[in-house]
Amino acid sequence: MKNKNLKKIELLCPAGDLDRLKTAVVFGADAVYCGLSDFSLRSARELNFTLETLREGIEFAHARNAKVYLTFNIFPHEWMMKDLEKEILNIKNSILNIDGFIVADLGMFSLIKKHFPDIPIHVSTQANTLNIEAIKMWGELGAERIVLARELTLGEIREISKKLKAKSYKLELEVFGHGAMCMAYSGRCLLSKYFTGREANLGECAQPCRWRYKIKSQKSNLKNQNYGVPSGQIFIEEETRPGDLLEIQEDPNGTYFMNSKDLCVLDILDQFIESGIDSLKIEGRTKSSFYVAVVTYVYRKAIDEYYKLSQISNLKSQKYGVALRQYKKTIKELMDELNQIQNRGYWHGFLIGRHDYQQEYDTAAIRPTVIPVGQVIEIGMHKGSTQEHGANFLMDVMNKFKVGEELEILTPNGIYPIKVKKIIDEKSKELEEILKPKEKVWIEIESRIKNLESKISERSILRRKMK
Repeated sequence: MKNKNLKKIELLCPAGDLDRLKTAVVFGADAVYCGLSDFSLRSARELNFTLETLREGIEFAHARNAKVYLTFNIFPHEWMMKDLEKEILNIKNSILNIDGFIVADLGMFSLIKKHFPDIPIHVSTQANTLNIEAIKMWGELGAERIVLARELTLGEIREISKKLKAKSYKLELEVFGHGAMCMAYSGRCLLSKYFTGREANLGECAQPCRWRYKIKSQKSNLKNQNYGVPSGQIFIEEETRPGDLLEIQEDPNGTYFMNSKDLCVLDILDQFIESGIDSLKIEGRTKSSFYVAVVTYVYRKAIDEYYKLSQISNLKSQKYGVALRQYKKTIKELMDELNQIQNRGYWHGFLIGRHDYQQEYDTAAIRPTVIPVGQVIEIGMHKGSTQEHGANFLMDVMNKFKVGEELEILTPNGIYPIKVKKIIDEKSKELEEILKPKEKVWIEIESRIKNLESKISERSILRRKMK
């Protein structure tokens, strides 16, 4: 691990809605990115913001020294431009204190620059920026940050960063460090449009790469079914579309689509930071608050531990040796934490070059070993509480749980074992068990952890370990 006087990397987390924004900020995000319903690459209305919820989110984030970036990263068709500019004017008239815009399309870039000349523009990874000349071009147009293409290696990123510094270009570099990866080249995929009419680059991807397919070849299935294809060709057939065949082709570098593992840089975080990246971006605006909490918690703790270690100048000192062992231990524990939530298996993507990684062929996702049961929305004593020790709080129920059950509580400060002592509904009725999600209940807990109540904050999550 190199010891350099590095500027601390930004932790940029996804915010699919106001709830997830607040969760990310409480768990340690330096910044969040979010979108409005119609013009972001996550188009489901329930996963995006209105101007009112965006304002509340910005105020919440700024009160906690976090930034909010607004995505306009679709590739708009001409018929969309009038409504798009109208939306931009609505934002302008609302006087929202946005910290930056994320765009991919040059036309969108021009509109944002026209109406918000003083707000930073970040160029989305969808723009496929791979080299220093493209970065310089975006800089000349007025961009302040480039979200580099996912296809770059850390060596290439290091070289780009070095050249930017050598020529005194004040452009920041942002790179995805965790989350789902598209098997097409930065989203250039037509499968969703072909199968469902939902266009990936308008934020509507149906993710056909996660569906089940059968492999067919002329030597086996195809010959018997008289498809009449040349020998040696390989096809896939989606299980609900018999006879609709897609040919599989491979170039010298491999085949690039189907069910990719998830990107994870936790175990190479030191290399990631030292390559000159300014912002580590987490994918996942469609993921749950629980997912956002866990991943933000993990990377916040890992980044902070890295910078503690980097402050020790004498690499041969006993102090450094102890700190390095602690850092490695922390990374291992945090990796165990990531392995407990739903994922597709992890890999480093393209960051450390091409390796013989096996993708996930058997299932669309690996089952989690922990599930959330509720999220804290208010700290305080219920009027019927008699507890003298421990913690009391109001929570949104996510899954069923019962009195006497042993759970964990994930907080920004750590993960602690607890036992449910009492459940009280909003009508002050005591319950033995809560079965319905989305209800609100007061709970009392007990724990062997001293002063646990001081460690629990709003947005903390109760969870159950699966056996």
